[in-house]
Formats: sequence, C-alpha cells, structure tokens
Amino acid sequence: MNFVIGSTRAGLQLKRAIIEYLTKQGHQVTDVGMKDEEHFVPYHIAAANVASLVSQGKYEKGIVICGTG
Repeated sequence: MNFVIGSTRAGLQLKRAIIEYLTKQGHQVTDVGMKDEEHFVPYHIAAANVASLVSQGKYEKGIVICGTG
C-alpha cells in the first residue's frame, strides 16, 4: 500500500516513527510535511497536500498529524 503523510512540528517525532513502522511493513511512504525542525510547513498546507494527493488517487491512504491529535 502507498501512504502520504504530513505533520506539524508537534507531530514530527510521531511521524518519523510511523514512517519507520510502515516502511518496515513493506509499504511505500511519501512525506509532504515538515521533515526537520528547520523547514516549517504550516498544518493547513501539510493537510491540504495530503488530502489533495489522496483525492487525486495518487496515494491509497493519507495520514496527517498535529499537536492536538
């Protein structure tokens, strides 16, 4: 299965853990959110990117992580 994932700064560690887990399970994961503390991506941009890619059929599943869940 192929996933697209994005997060805010608050979800960065959880996102990394999810990417690692899914990759070990044999899934493909593309990160469209913050990749490190230096390059800020606002939540609404990360969420819109994930939603757009899933709705276009480019990815089967999308995951968005923020500080509140």
